[in-house]
Amino acid sequence: GHPDGFLGFRQLSLTCLCENPRSISYSSTALEKRTLEVPKTNGNQSLPDELNISNPSFVNTLTNDNNQISPEAALLNWLQNVPSGDSGLGEWKTMSYGKRRVCMFGEETGGSLPPPLAEIARELVKRGVFPSSLGKPPNHVLLNEYQTGQGILPHTDGPRYEHRTATLSLGSDVVIEFTKRLASNEIGSTKPTMINNKSYGGEHEAEKDDVDNVVSPIQILLESGSLLVFDDDAYLNYCHGIEMDVYRDITKDNCLNATPGKVIPRGLRYSMTFRHKKTETKQRVQ
Repeated sequence: GHPDGFLGFRQLSLTCLCENPRSISYSSTALEKRTLEVPKTNGNQSLPDELNISNPSFVNTLTNDNNQISPEAALLNWLQNVPSGDSGLGEWKTMSYGKRRVCMFGEETGGSLPPPLAEIARELVKRGVFPSSLGKPPNHVLLNEYQTGQGILPHTDGPRYEHRTATLSLGSDVVIEFTKRLASNEIGSTKPTMINNKSYGGEHEAEKDDVDNVVSPIQILLESGSLLVFDDDAYLNYCHGIEMDVYRDITKDNCLNATPGKVIPRGLRYSMTFRHKKTETKQRVQ
């Protein structure tokens, strides 16, 4: 195996989102450039067992004289081989609103994460993205598949999780926006956008929020292979979302990691969001 695990994470560059400089961090090189040795079988390239959703699984579209594939290609192959179904638990489910596909792994699917998600979760702890003080790696992963033009309404991840989220992006680049939530005494004073959590599967991934549509949102360019980590103030006091029905993004002055006016064409994109789901006792206490 690789000494750094399946993924190698370089030192994350911290960017100040608000008052707390550790609120949000971003790495454009979360996926280290490395290859996996892949044996040939009947002219097809087969993935190592730990990368398969089922065994065997073949990659028919990869052509490489060195019989090597990148981590990105291995992960994309795994994601595309997750079965489809109606539950969204361990299988892709098409959302009625927005039509993107979602899939969850965690206690709802038996408690253990399948490879390679389990290895990524361990690596996130090893690299300090999640604290070892929690006693175990992240125990909940939400997968999203976005076709060209699809997005997600502004939302928070809610109180059922520890206040830190790490999202690995694959495929197309996209711009995500963070919008300040209104304080309880401000709701109604600035005609906030009301968001119904039922419309985008909020029963599993978000909660109803009031966002301040007067203050410009903060943009972050999510590149393929990048890791976005946010916690504390960014987790609790900001909604995050991706504009819907848009086929290209244009960065603005408030983009933290790209110059204004950059055009970002959209295509097929996958996101893997790692979180620590709280115990029921801890949820009740808080």
